[in-house]
Amino acid sequence: MKKLLIFTVAAFLLISCSKNKAQNQNEGPIVLDMPELPSQEKLKESNKDISINSAKVDLDLTKMSATMIYSEVFNMLIEPDYYENKIIKIKGNFNVFTDENTGENYFAILIPDATACCQQGIEFVWPGDHLYPQDYPEVNQEITIVGQYKVEYTPDGLQYCYLAISELTIQED
Repeated sequence: MKKLLIFTVAAFLLISCSKNKAQNQNEGPIVLDMPELPSQEKLKESNKDISINSAKVDLDLTKMSATMIYSEVFNMLIEPDYYENKIIKIKGNFNVFTDENTGENYFAILIPDATACCQQGIEFVWPGDHLYPQDYPEVNQEITIVGQYKVEYTPDGLQYCYLAISELTIQED
């Protein structure tokens, strides 16, 4: 966890501090080298045998207030070892992010705070033969997922947290 915090602080300092601001303005946007992320296919393969009994949910975020959900998701990111292997049920909006270097898609559920001005997200992996976009919801569509919280490590030694889900339900309007 300390490595993740150090990386975040270092990235912030690299973006906000500059020895020569005029030079940076002429060079265009600052691009940071991001750590190598695990591939979705590797994560799907390592979780292919996941079987979750949704009747035994350890943490049901769908029954909490918006403030509590936001706080709990924040805790999941700060103390991932506490949540590792717990079954979590969560409702939010589907989103997809594409790694510009590899072109690989990463899927997340975004949870707004009580005022709906800010949101936090949790990446998820859906093991099986699910293909994007045909098997996934539309971006921003409300979904509920049930999955096991996983903690892996990048080749750089940073913690990489996600939900290996067994259920994805699209909320009808």
